[in-house]
Amino acid sequence: VSDGSLSSEITIYLSVLPVNDSPNNILLSNSSIAEGLSAGHHIGFFTAEDPDHIQSHTFSLVSGSADNELFSLDLNGSLQTATIFDFEEKSSYSIRVQTTDQGGMSFERAFTVTITDSTEISVDSVVLLSEGVTATAGWKQAGWFGYYFSESYPWIYHSNLGWIYIFESETTGVWLYRELLGWLWTNPSTYPYLYRNESSNWLYLDREHGPVRYYDYSTSNWDIEE
Repeated sequence: VSDGSLSSEITIYLSVLPVNDSPNNILLSNSSIAEGLSAGHHIGFFTAEDPDHIQSHTFSLVSGSADNELFSLDLNGSLQTATIFDFEEKSSYSIRVQTTDQGGMSFERAFTVTITDSTEISVDSVVLLSEGVTATAGWKQAGWFGYYFSESYPWIYHSNLGWIYIFESETTGVWLYRELLGWLWTNPSTYPYLYRNESSNWLYLDREHGPVRYYDYSTSNWDIEE
């Protein structure tokens, strides 16, 4: 400040107060899924882009698309199927998604989910149990493995082995976990012979008997597991 002959100075500090900006984009990690998969199958994750980088966001399906009802979306952004899709019936579906930040600001965007065509396979050509041929609601069939309930895959219920956990590879075979037997290994050309990892010996599964009945080559006896 100056009056012409004298002057004085003072430093003034201005504070910039933060405001909550709305999200400005939504991204989807994957937008395609094979036909024939059971309802509840995971498709991909949504994430939000926001000028306020340290933010938490919730996600929801909002009006604006007739196909929303065919999908489910949890608050954390996990998109899942709510029905079984058939490529020959329809190959793409539209959904509308909204993300809301912790301050209540929101952003919407439409997405297209595509259905990929699965080559029809025969029961005898199945290698991976995850790709078994659907027999009836929740049940699948593989020529080498028989019938199994797959709604909770990788947990499955097998007609001879009961509840087992599956870890499989097309090249290295299938590891099966059953509580009282531990980890068992087999593959399409070896089954119903099962290698028991815990005791390093082979078992032979009796496929005509229930509950679980197997021949233990280490003891040369038939054992029954209730």
